[in-house]
Amino acid sequence: MNAPRIEIKSVAILSGGESRRMGVDKAMLTVDGLPLIEKQVSNVRRVFGDIRVLICSGSRRYPIVDHYNVTYLDDTFPAGGPLVGIAQALHSASPEDGDEGHVLVIPCDTLIAPDEIYKVLSSIPPKPEGVVFLQGQRAHPLHGIYSTALADAASAYLAKGGRSVMGFLDGVAVRHVSAPAGWESCLNVNSEPDFKLALAAFFKLTES
Repeated sequence: MNAPRIEIKSVAILSGGESRRMGVDKAMLTVDGLPLIEKQVSNVRRVFGDIRVLICSGSRRYPIVDHYNVTYLDDTFPAGGPLVGIAQALHSASPEDGDEGHVLVIPCDTLIAPDEIYKVLSSIPPKPEGVVFLQGQRAHPLHGIYSTALADAASAYLAKGGRSVMGFLDGVAVRHVSAPAGWESCLNVNSEPDFKLALAAFFKLTES
């Protein structure tokens, strides 16, 4: 963890899913008395200051975080999945001078704090025009640091009908960072049983 940290231009929170299996908007699940999305945004503001916070939520809005000065990004491709949000975030964060930048991408349903995810991901630099994401028992490409140089390639992949994040990353320079012990259950939730397991794992982490 002594390597120079990757400088990020923005933090993108992916919140465009329909949460069918959960039955409620996953961004509004409560942890430590706060909806997840507010917990994430407040952490970003506290740690990263005035960095741009991009809420990739389609037409959905979250008034509870508006006072944190967030930017909403609408979907450009219908039913495009999280890759649409990632592509929009990369375009929005692309430096005007043409230089490469990086965006920290996280899903709305992760219980791990954005700054902790950033610390782990930035332990190794991404390859040029590449991505670093978490690898646990399975790949977690929605917990990643993405180069803004990939913006056009992501949009082109979507325009051709591609929707899979991992499918897009098949043609990208990718590096993985092992997820710390105890994180796996906390990284995403799709159902109420998942959320209960995640909460138990999260409180075990925070108690240690």
